[in-house]
Amino acid sequence: MATRTKVANANTSYTSSCQYDFVIIGGGIAGVTCCEQLIAIYNERQQHKTVALISAHPLLKGVSKLQKVSQHLKDIEVAEYTSQEFHARYESSNSTTTNNNNINNYVKLNIIQGFVVDIGHLAHSITYSYYGSDNADDQQGKRRVARITFGKCLIATGGSPRTFYVHQQSE
Repeated sequence: MATRTKVANANTSYTSSCQYDFVIIGGGIAGVTCCEQLIAIYNERQQHKTVALISAHPLLKGVSKLQKVSQHLKDIEVAEYTSQEFHARYESSNSTTTNNNNINNYVKLNIIQGFVVDIGHLAHSITYSYYGSDNADDQQGKRRVARITFGKCLIATGGSPRTFYVHQQSE
């Protein structure tokens, strides 16, 4: 159950809710792959877990094709998914069919579109900002701030690739 308290700005409200076993920050290849692996592991173990994937961007990036080129080299194709497409993909891989009924019992996934503003490592909490409305008729969408707690957190926010110089010896 969520509790709400007002923050200083009139266009901002604060929501506190949800506890997750795992929180992944970053909707890129690393974050999405980690999410997929957690789903696969805990479905195989038949253990109930909750996973939150926080992404600042509305599109998630995942590997759509993986081809082995040599013993140590693989070629990958990257695809972008909306949250809904990823959820549909996750639901189909997370379900088992029994008597024509889909059963999804083990991993509960929540994809959050927002920006992380604070990580409380001692309290195991993450505060994030997002735009939304409690009222479907309210089209303005106020800035909201929410806090979630976690058991384990992975920060997969990417990095900037650096080029390196290879010195060629002259003959």
